Amino acid sequence: MIKIQPQIYKSLYEVQENCISAFQPLVIAKPKFDRDTFSRNFATVAPQKRNFIHKFANLSEHYKLLYDVFDLNILKNFSKEKLKSLFLIASLKDETGMLRYSPTELIHTAMLDKKTFDFITPFARQKNSSGIFNFSFNDLKILSKFSEKERQNAMQLFSFKIPSEDLINISKDKNANITALTQRLSVIEHLYPQQISEIGVKKHQNNYIVHFLTSDDHKTHHFVFDNNFNLNPAYKSNIDFEKGELKKNSFLERFRIRNKKIQKSPYIDDSKKISLANHFQAIGKIIEQGDYLKSMGQKMYSHNYNTLVTGEGNLIETEIKFPKNMLVNYWKKGLISNSDLINICTDYAELIPKSDIDYFALNNIKMTLFDTEKIIEIRKNNALSKPVEIGSEYYKKILDEALKTAKETLKNIKSEKQMIIIDGLPGAGKSTLINSLLKNDNKAFYTPDSDDIKGMFKEIYKNGEGADLVHKASGKILKSEIIPRVLEQGKNLIFQTTGDYISINKIIKLATKYGYKIDFIQIPTSKSTSLERTIQRFNDNGRFLDPIVTLSIFNTNNKEKLYSAKIFSYNPNISDTYILQNGKLHCIKDGCFTEKYKRL
Repeated sequence: MIKIQPQIYKSLYEVQENCISAFQPLVIAKPKFDRDTFSRNFATVAPQKRNFIHKFANLSEHYKLLYDVFDLNILKNFSKEKLKSLFLIASLKDETGMLRYSPTELIHTAMLDKKTFDFITPFARQKNSSGIFNFSFNDLKILSKFSEKERQNAMQLFSFKIPSEDLINISKDKNANITALTQRLSVIEHLYPQQISEIGVKKHQNNYIVHFLTSDDHKTHHFVFDNNFNLNPAYKSNIDFEKGELKKNSFLERFRIRNKKIQKSPYIDDSKKISLANHFQAIGKIIEQGDYLKSMGQKMYSHNYNTLVTGEGNLIETEIKFPKNMLVNYWKKGLISNSDLINICTDYAELIPKSDIDYFALNNIKMTLFDTEKIIEIRKNNALSKPVEIGSEYYKKILDEALKTAKETLKNIKSEKQMIIIDGLPGAGKSTLINSLLKNDNKAFYTPDSDDIKGMFKEIYKNGEGADLVHKASGKILKSEIIPRVLEQGKNLIFQTTGDYISINKIIKLATKYGYKIDFIQIPTSKSTSLERTIQRFNDNGRFLDPIVTLSIFNTNNKEKLYSAKIFSYNPNISDTYILQNGKLHCIKDGCFTEKYKRL
């Protein structure tokens, strides 16, 4: 059993990369604020506020503490609620590990009136697609002096993550039709879902130029508009903004998705008279709750990783969700709009309870950028239907049928006790890889697929549209009934999965018990590629997988899907571990690439 001992360093400067492996636990000793000094200065502060002051006292960037006694004495005068909001801003770091705001800047921000502070807080926390903070302290100072109209403009543009300079200039421009601009930006985001890495809006003479970069092909697109954001006829455009579709080579045409003209929901429903402060406060609470729950998930991921590598401890299996009806209640009160809901689902799909998803489905509300009328209709039908109950008479009938089919198929499969686990997101290409592995002998391995079992529930599956209603039942039949029987007989098996460590590890343990030689293959796939392929598959052959489900799988298992081969390469029960890249299976040993590879 491999055991890796963490090495403790006093600072980053003591770390030597060539002395540690890519997956060796690295612990850098963090400095601590002197307890005696803290106690002398803050013993009289209310306990709840003192807890937040203590968090600030220990806030560091790499190995350097940022807040001194002078800063903390100022902070202690703020309310607990403001301290909480301040700490959310103060503790956020970008991908380089750098904090955004200095103590002095943060304290100046906190001294603003409550309405202004609530307005600029979401901007202070906003990051662009590269994980870098969008608004500097100087930007926040400018925002704090905005008029009510300028704040309304900025709020409408906030969700598009426009560069700070562009957002500020357009928000202050009295000639710009901001409502028309948001409609144009909504069309662009809809036609290029998950692809836009940067979108900007600049004024040039009497024209407005909207430009963005697509991350998949690194192309820059430009559109020229007048004050009312009607296209300037002197410039070419590949988008028909009135119809909300591409003119040619359309992403929507590729996948044969037909949509009506896109209508952007107002960022705030004025009929419900929701104030700016209340709107941003609701968004802030959702982000705060979502980030906290995700951090808990990250801790469980780290725990499970260490358990798998060291063999010590137990794997944690738990389901973390937002409180039921939280998003529904915000929606009913008008505190979040459709564009807000889409952004929330993109970032926190795995946290949304099924009851909330059903509510939005029954009310025909879009939840992802990929939702079409057909997808919303299927989601609504599934919300009105009851999933197949495990143990019911119908379940038992299909179980008998599936076992009978498997028994017949297994007669011709070789019994060499070999198993290949293929791990990847939906649409990663698992079926294509299996066909390549079996091209010389299609009887070499048994290749059960939960989609085949789903198809046996004909009345409910409905050629793919009811896939969600039979998901748990088909998974139960495959993992608990069929695979154990296959392993008992020593038959060769290819097991394909989008699951997490726990479900994969259960299969590995069972196969090891029966003396199997196990190989592991990871197919790395981006979220956008996975979503596009599942939608294409739905349009080609009707196999429906809700975009919410794909987002949830990716968000939950993101690091597992990115590093699963490296992590399982430490497992002593696995013979060889591979990553599929450019048609080659690259071998991974102890978390690192080797010279060894197999060409398909």
